[in-house]
Amino acid sequence: QNPEVREVSRRQVLQSLVDGAIMQAKVLVVHPGHLSSSTDDPEEYWPDLYDFCALLDERAGLLGLKVGVEGMERK
Repeated sequence: QNPEVREVSRRQVLQSLVDGAIMQAKVLVVHPGHLSSSTDDPEEYWPDLYDFCALLDERAGLLGLKVGVEGMERK
């Protein structure tokens, strides 16, 4: 839940969409990230992740891409 890391990570993922479109990719798979600490509450994480995934879907659609989100193991 580090806002500085989140901002940089999101900017990089959004740039990946542009890069994928330039490479004429059909699907771009992204890593959803992970909780920073074992004391973080996952329930607080989901709404923000959901909103960002919606933004990715919108941007990907504009670029002619589909986005896949990597299924992560529990840590």
